[in-house]
Amino acid sequence: MIWWIMWAFLLAGVVQIYFLLGMKTPPAAAGNSSMAFLAAIPLFISTAIRWLVLPRIKAAQRALPLFLVGIALSEAVCILGLFIFTGAKLPLFCLSVLGILQFAPFYAGKYE
Repeated sequence: MIWWIMWAFLLAGVVQIYFLLGMKTPPAAAGNSSMAFLAAIPLFISTAIRWLVLPRIKAAQRALPLFLVGIALSEAVCILGLFIFTGAKLPLFCLSVLGILQFAPFYAGKYE
């Protein structure tokens, strides 16, 4: 149950961050979005944690920190979009939400 609560609040938090801070950031500079793919690197690491590392762990005490690190890396994509890659803030926000959605803890019941 605690996994679902943390997941829901972290997902809601990234949405709030985007709508509270994303609407206040200035328009993007001309060449700012050409390197926006670099902001997706935390998402790739997060996806690797979710699909390669978490299924191999048996104990909840070891899985929970990785669960939180994976979600934090997904949130980092949104924050990078808001402050560094402002020209691609909406696509990066969408990637961030998708990254968090993949951590929906349907699998949490299997841990000991």
